[in-house]
Amino acid sequence: MLQIANALLKTCETISNYFGPDTEVAMAFPDKKEHRDRIAKIQPIIKKFNIILFWVKEDKSVERV
Repeated sequence: MLQIANALLKTCETISNYFGPDTEVAMAFPDKKEHRDRIAKIQPIIKKFNIILFWVKEDKSVERV
């Protein structure tokens, strides 16, 4: 999933450029099984860098992880 790779790269660039105690970064993806499966594989990195994750549902509601 190129979308996840691009989002992770941009998020890491943002962390590198704006790192500080008040820095918050987030990624949002469609709430689909394929996306959840891929994100699960990189969950340790997401937690290590304190990346906020959002799942966007088909009805446009958003779940923050």
